[in-house]
Amino acid sequence: MGAPIEVEIGPPAPVVLAPLGVVQSMPEGIEIMVGGRRAMIAEKATGTWLQDAGVVRGDAVILDTWFSVQERALAQFQFRGNLPLAGAVLVDGVTQAVPEQKAGWRSFPITLEAGTHRLTVQTLGVDTPRLDIRYGVRGSRVLDGKVFRHK
Repeated sequence: MGAPIEVEIGPPAPVVLAPLGVVQSMPEGIEIMVGGRRAMIAEKATGTWLQDAGVVRGDAVILDTWFSVQERALAQFQFRGNLPLAGAVLVDGVTQAVPEQKAGWRSFPITLEAGTHRLTVQTLGVDTPRLDIRYGVRGSRVLDGKVFRHK
């Protein structure tokens, strides 16, 4: 039997894309690109928002939005729906591991540095597309245009 070793487990290294204050100057909403064109700016990432944007089976879909964090935090993104998310979710350009499962909420934690961050989802449309997205540090809430912005 070998000698014991000391191990310290901590959160992943925090990420930051831009300083605080940048988001407040951006227009409200979540940009939805379908088939390479801007389909709409959504007020909330819930309900029939993707159908309203015209997403159908096989469409290349990109959701792009910016948000800010006031102080270093361990946050969480939550996803529920029928769109494929393996390798599809990026925060500040870094692919995040979203658990694959058939039903229910899928989530992942992320350590964020104070500042401005970008959430991008690159996926494919399906019949009757559904994707609810939530985010939070202390609790979670639906992504909405008051907090999440676009360029």
